Amino acid sequence: MKKLLLLLYHFRRLALIAVSLILLSSCSQKPAEPVLDFSGVVKASCTDLSFTADIVSNSHDILRVKLKSPEALSGYTYLFKNGIVLMKKDNLRMKAEYGYIPKSSSLCEIYEVLSSVKRGEIELFNSDNSFSEFKGSCDAGEFVLTAETNTGAIRKIDVKGSKLEARFCSVKFT
Repeated sequence: MKKLLLLLYHFRRLALIAVSLILLSSCSQKPAEPVLDFSGVVKASCTDLSFTADIVSNSHDILRVKLKSPEALSGYTYLFKNGIVLMKKDNLRMKAEYGYIPKSSSLCEIYEVLSSVKRGEIELFNSDNSFSEFKGSCDAGEFVLTAETNTGAIRKIDVKGSKLEARFCSVKFT
């Protein structure tokens, strides 16, 4: 009987230690890296323009943005791919090398930030159970990217120099 009680006592201690280790390891869980394969809606504003657009991004350095507002720009689609930018609306199509597009363009800034993330040029500097903040620098300037801690879904990009703020919603992984 004493052996059985002693065995139960040790088993209970081991169980408490195991539960403690599991709880401690979940508290120090590393946040997910920002996920680049997604689609959703971006609502962006900067010094002189605010817009809403459907956005599709992937980790192969391809970004497609279809503007929904303001009304004067609604329907314009921009595709960033392999150093080329393709702009189209209805029957109008224009193609340009990326280097000829002003880097101060809000769409270029979003593309530059996502490209920096792809190259791993970001650093985690703040994280809680809901959101993680990453900082980095690219041709657009210094930026802060906010992503969901558990999933890596990108929720916000702030580019300091241009005062671009882009908020992402209805994000779905592709």
